Amino acid sequence: MLPFIQKAKDILLEAGLREEQITTKLIDGSRSTSADIVEEAQRSGAGALFLGLRGYSNVKDYTMGSITRKVLHQTEDMAVCVVP
Repeated sequence: MLPFIQKAKDILLEAGLREEQITTKLIDGSRSTSADIVEEAQRSGAGALFLGLRGYSNVKDYTMGSITRKVLHQTEDMAVCVVP
């Protein structure tokens, strides 16, 4: 998991975010991943969440996974960006 987190962080840094604007947290043994994501975002006062999609062959095949779908339904007052 750590290589994926580092790659995402590198992409954000290349896009112009500063190191202090990026926070990562790895939780092991979660019972509800989507609830944990939303709870942490609200607790920390996050203004935006970035979530991925499932599917890589072409755009018409992209589908949201259940975690992304649940997070979209559970969030309020923050931007949620869904990226391939």
